[in-house]
Amino acid sequence: MIKAVMFLHKNRYVGYYITGHAGFSEYNKDIVCSAVSALAQTVLIGLTEKLKIKTDSSIFEEGTMFVLVDVNSSEMLLDKADLLIGTLAMGLKNIEANYNKFLSVSERKVAEKC
Repeated sequence: MIKAVMFLHKNRYVGYYITGHAGFSEYNKDIVCSAVSALAQTVLIGLTEKLKIKTDSSIFEEGTMFVLVDVNSSEMLLDKADLLIGTLAMGLKNIEANYNKFLSVSERKVAEKC
């Protein structure tokens, strides 16, 4: 199962942690893993390449991804990051609604200083 944790700071989405494998199908043919990976990586590209917002991020070979934006960024950048990450959260929750045996999405508040 894939576990996704969406990070919130002052009611804004500011990051995510995704780990695991869906197990829906065999390796390289798993549509749930592919969908989650594509969404999560696209949002990271949007944050870093399009918004140029500072992030702490890591992608590990074993199927783990961690992304956290700098919560000390400008309000405008944090609003834009919230829009991107919030869209990711909606997409993941939509996948979860259809494949809840393979994906779990939760939310967690993060501290003032990250």
